[in-house]
Amino acid sequence: MTPPSDVSVVVPTFKRAASLRRLLTSIEASVVPPGGLEVIVVGYEADAAREVVGSFTNAKYIVQSGSGPADAREAGWRAAAGSRIVFVDDDCVVSPTAITILAAALDHADGVGAGIEPLGRDSLIADFAHADGVVDHRLVKGQIQWLVTAGVAFRRDALEGVGGFQKYRYGEDTDLTLRLLATNRELRVEPSARIYHDHRTRLGQLFTSYYRRGTCERRLMGAYPNHRAAKRRAARDLLDPRSWVATYRRYAREVSAPRSVLFVVLKAVLIVPYVAGTIVGERSIERRQAAR
Repeated sequence: MTPPSDVSVVVPTFKRAASLRRLLTSIEASVVPPGGLEVIVVGYEADAAREVVGSFTNAKYIVQSGSGPADAREAGWRAAAGSRIVFVDDDCVVSPTAITILAAALDHADGVGAGIEPLGRDSLIADFAHADGVVDHRLVKGQIQWLVTAGVAFRRDALEGVGGFQKYRYGEDTDLTLRLLATNRELRVEPSARIYHDHRTRLGQLFTSYYRRGTCERRLMGAYPNHRAAKRRAARDLLDPRSWVATYRRYAREVSAPRSVLFVVLKAVLIVPYVAGTIVGERSIERRQAAR
């Protein structure tokens, strides 16, 4: 009988059979960490991803009963055998040593974010997404604000200690991070564990990302005072010209000066869908409270 693997990779998927195959191919070519490696893909009954998973010997497919990526990740890690759980999105590619590095880093931490890089930066929108950290972990003055599940690993006991993922449509990774921090769990980022994300290339997709981010902020701010304080400071910074200069300089470390100016303008425009999302999120909370 084959002993259970110590490291489990959990991949939520939805209608991305081609990119899922690309990810699983990269995982198959990865260095296997000590203790072995299993891959669990979680998706829907009718998804073509099921056939893709069947062509990989070390991967299995689980049909999720709920909806959304939070439910998929929750079902995946609960079904996993490993004591170390690595989460990767289906639109990513892992470098050969990323999984092994993340697993080893959990010897000294409860959660570790991978170094997330873009798969390509030919598109202006993808380039902005990378420069602005649309899909990336958030650190302020070296302190982790949240880890994103596009590429991250957690110890099983840490997940169990906070009850895993809440059944939220958006912002479930931020919510999980804030609960881990509230229980004094050790979190860090390991840049050498490189995972490449397929950033969106259309402006409408970027607007949607910021809108969705806004919809979850009311809930997070209401639940976590430290997060509320951080967001209020960020809102005040929007009125401070020095903050926009700092944003320009941050972009300029990644791209040319003219493109940095364009990115600052785009960042200002994206405040609109973000604020719209917070308003919708607030109204949704008010409706649920009124229904009680």
